[in-house]
Amino acid sequence: TQLHVFVKPLLMPLLAVYFTTTSLKAFKLAKWVLIALFFSFLGDTFLLFDGKADIYFILGLSMFLLAHIFYIVFFYKQ
Repeated sequence: TQLHVFVKPLLMPLLAVYFTTTSLKAFKLAKWVLIALFFSFLGDTFLLFDGKADIYFILGLSMFLLAHIFYIVFFYKQ
């Protein structure tokens, strides 16, 4: 479980790095995806502490909601 705690939140920063190194970096709208990946990272991090308190579960879901809103903005503007 120690590896899980380290690796699970690491996925979103790795996706952000990959996203910025591909040809998608040229898009003016790339900032929306990077913001969404940041909120996804926060959501993953808060859900790691799910068993400790209900507030972490609510915060995690809220972060994923914000991430999806930024994904919708990105696809709508594109």
